[in-house]
Amino acid sequence: MIDADSSPLLAVLTALESNGPGELFERELDAASVARALTPGEAELLRRIDANLVRGRRRESLLRVLLETTTDLVAITDFDAMLQAIVRRTRMLLGSDMAYISLNDYDARETFVHTTDGVATEAYRNIRMELGSGVLGKIAAGTGSAQALDYIGDPDIIHVAEIDQTVELEGVRSIMGAPLLRDGVLLGALLVAERYQRRYTAEEVWLVESMSALACVALSNARLIGDMKAALAERDRFQGRLEVERSRLANEQEFERALVDCAVSDDPYGRLLTILREQRGGGIWLLDDIGRPLRGDGPLPLGEAAVEKALTRARLSGDVEVLADAAGERLSLLSVGAAARSLGGILVSGEATDDAERVLRRSGVMLSVMRLMDESSREESVKAQSELVHSLLLPEASFEPVALQRAARFGLAPGDEVHVHVVAADNSAALVADALRAHLGGTGVVAEYAGHAVVLRADNVGEQLVQALARKQIAATVGVERAAELVGSLSDAHRAAAATLSAMIALELVGQAATSAELGTVGMLMTSASPAQVRSIVAVELAPVLDYDAARGTELVETLWVFFGSDRHQARTAQLLHVHPNTLRQRLERVGALLGDDWQSARRSSMIFLALQLHRLRESVDER
Repeated sequence: MIDADSSPLLAVLTALESNGPGELFERELDAASVARALTPGEAELLRRIDANLVRGRRRESLLRVLLETTTDLVAITDFDAMLQAIVRRTRMLLGSDMAYISLNDYDARETFVHTTDGVATEAYRNIRMELGSGVLGKIAAGTGSAQALDYIGDPDIIHVAEIDQTVELEGVRSIMGAPLLRDGVLLGALLVAERYQRRYTAEEVWLVESMSALACVALSNARLIGDMKAALAERDRFQGRLEVERSRLANEQEFERALVDCAVSDDPYGRLLTILREQRGGGIWLLDDIGRPLRGDGPLPLGEAAVEKALTRARLSGDVEVLADAAGERLSLLSVGAAARSLGGILVSGEATDDAERVLRRSGVMLSVMRLMDESSREESVKAQSELVHSLLLPEASFEPVALQRAARFGLAPGDEVHVHVVAADNSAALVADALRAHLGGTGVVAEYAGHAVVLRADNVGEQLVQALARKQIAATVGVERAAELVGSLSDAHRAAAATLSAMIALELVGQAATSAELGTVGMLMTSASPAQVRSIVAVELAPVLDYDAARGTELVETLWVFFGSDRHQARTAQLLHVHPNTLRQRLERVGALLGDDWQSARRSSMIFLALQLHRLRESVDER
């Protein structure tokens, strides 16, 4: 209470200043009026001042609430959470039964309820109405704040029957709201509603408008933050993809480096196989141009004929060929080549994925390079060996010293003895030479020379060569001669080996290997006697028979050859000659008449057989 001894006017002003209860101010004001301290006009002025102060304090309180609301909303970055916080805070500030936000769909020219607080029915939560109809549609159309004391009975509202039913079902009577307007764009509306009639004051309308403005800012910020988060998330995803791509590129670069290293590896095919295993596990085979395995994980899961056919299909199509083994397991085959040439292939277990096919194709490029390098190396080696053989077989006066360096590359040292192998077969000399190079693997020198394949080795490998060619279905005969050293004597050794080969063919020793020493007297004579000496030996022993055959067209010489070759067994000789035994007997009697009765004695028969061998050899040489 104000002191009674105080001035009545001072008491009124103190009550006004103290922000106390309104009853205290009115009581002091009445007391001052009774004491005639204030005129009626002054009293009315003080009442208006008090009312303004009350409104100011209320506005200050509302602003404080809005500031707190703003602070709370700033902390929320999720768009839907932001909307929920706005409707909840608006409902709480006005003490309303419900509050909700609608958002505009301009494509459909509608507004729809998006977020609610206090709404009981599902139908009300899902209201969607044309812009301009109802309080919601009117506010969302941008005509400013609006309210309805009694929604259903308000004639100023454009009613929609379906919406009115929903409003009645919810029990709504009064509605008030303000538009959500941001930078001239209507986003929707913020509304409160009651299940009883309520006339909203100007301050309450102002509060909803303020909350609406605050909501627009907060929503824009939330959207910006959401967009920023989405952008950051997209950036993170992009960086993740970039990191994955970087890692993939790094792996591919490492893979490419490893492939390039294969070309200079001591074991390029083994290295390539290892790299492929590291990329996709086991079950891998590297193939040559006809499907034979160059290197792989055990035996081929398919026959070479089937692989060769599949390799042809893959080469023609350009695609990875999918096969199946006997157990039904999937296999993938890639053909590799260059300039329409097949160079080989890669066979792997399983069906190749896109990534696996990419690995196969890059590995296939390296396999092609390796195969081309092999071809180039092989061609260079063939050329070097051919030049070396021609150089080594020249007479000593024409020998090139540089040939010694080349010979050392193939394991032939100047002071070592050398065996010259001359090989004859029904196949071409080039094919035979290629087969022998593959068998010898770079040890020794192989080349075509004077119509035959020639092999120079430190050791005698004649029988080995015959067997190696036989495994390739090539019937070969090999004449061998030893040279004491690399320089000077190879030309003579080659002539002796060629003569031995001719002797073997004439003596029907095909499919064997032998030296002149192993052929005995015939071999020695063929390699050491002159042609005149050979003709003299033949004439001394066989001239009468040769002349008889020449004059009469008989076959006494051939009969003698088969007779001695059958150990002088008449029945076997007749069978081999396809003649009657009596015919054979008559021919032998004629031979005895021409050569003398002692022609079957040990001394004469050995000389006659030697002459027969020399005669056949001479005929063979003459035919060549």
